[in-house]
Amino acid sequence: MVKRQTGTFSMQDKLPRLPIPDLQSTADKYIKSLEPIASSEQELENSKTLMKEFVESPFAKELQARLIAFDKKQPNSWLEALWLDKAYLSYRDSVMINVNWYMVFTNAPYVNDPALVVDSLPFTRGQALRAAVLAKYACDYKNLIDREELQVEMQKNGTPLCMNQQKLMFGVTRIPSIPADKLEHKHPAPGKTALVIVDEQLFTIPVVGETVESIYNSIVNCIKQLKSIIKAPPIGILTSEHRDVWAKQYEKIKKMNPQSIKEINDTLFAICLDSQAPRDKHEAAAFALHGQQGRNRWFDKCIEFIVFPNGVAGCNGEHSPCDAVIPNQMTTFILEKYLDFCSQCNIVTVNREKQFKPKDSAISKEDPKNQKNGKHLEFKIQVETWEAINNAQRRAMKVIGDIDVKEYRFTEFGSEAIKQGIFCL
Repeated sequence: MVKRQTGTFSMQDKLPRLPIPDLQSTADKYIKSLEPIASSEQELENSKTLMKEFVESPFAKELQARLIAFDKKQPNSWLEALWLDKAYLSYRDSVMINVNWYMVFTNAPYVNDPALVVDSLPFTRGQALRAAVLAKYACDYKNLIDREELQVEMQKNGTPLCMNQQKLMFGVTRIPSIPADKLEHKHPAPGKTALVIVDEQLFTIPVVGETVESIYNSIVNCIKQLKSIIKAPPIGILTSEHRDVWAKQYEKIKKMNPQSIKEINDTLFAICLDSQAPRDKHEAAAFALHGQQGRNRWFDKCIEFIVFPNGVAGCNGEHSPCDAVIPNQMTTFILEKYLDFCSQCNIVTVNREKQFKPKDSAISKEDPKNQKNGKHLEFKIQVETWEAINNAQRRAMKVIGDIDVKEYRFTEFGSEAIKQGIFCL
């Protein structure tokens, strides 16, 4: 693809509209799809007969007419709303593993400072710093979208590609509901905070307009608070549940804790600080996909940055707002900026001489509720919700136990060889 310097959403009105397939063409493709799976020639012939009768019927013509009328009422495409609802929001099983995408980042140079933030808690300063850098440059990417400074993606023939999904990353939360979930978002996202999840406790910290050092200090202070706060129920595990189960509990939790739920939904993205480091690339992929026993996540957020004590990092995201290629563009931007940050601050891999060490500020004694300290979200829940949490944990462990994750990298050739028709097997 070629890129063109112009307003991010300036070409939206020039996009070709998705055509409605001709009824006979759809029928022919359906029959062709049956050919390799039909149990016999007789079954295939019966299907052809039934399809012919359907296409020629008044019922089929009425359905096609309704689709055409429906298309005229849609702002962008006849498929967009249908796809979002039927492929995602009406899906009722767990989004963990079944829906959410994940990725593991390249281990770029970073401060792998193994020093613990707080004695007896397994969270490191290097972990907090990498999380802070990811958050800072995620906000910078959001600014590019909000100011419409991202270049429009173009096909080689000059046809622009839709950029609308760029609006659907930050501040987007999937809200459990029956019979179908909902997406809560605005563009530009008005939120200025991130959700920090550590030891299954939920905090909010300011990130918009903040420096790496400021975000780092806020994250460190969240970790420090674990020694003094009254722990809230680990409600994040409920986001791994069957959507109907989660929807019923969500309403109960929201009724008792409206402000805490609002603050979660208003955050731009989540930062998950895990307590256990992955032993290898396979375990890193597994932890990025489903967490450790499904804990320490809010699977309904569109973007969750995940950072482990050894500095390994990745991302998990709820799939319905946008395809994974969109946040992949964002993470590419972040990691490139991360390398620049490392270079500018003399950050080098461990065992070298110079390392950047941000200041570690103490929690403000004058104002313990200071947002920059990290605001701990408190929750009151019913006994029924506690039982639901325990059930969700058992179910998550069962689902995770049924899946193996292995990472394999194909290095024989890449995309350029494919484009040029060169295959070097």
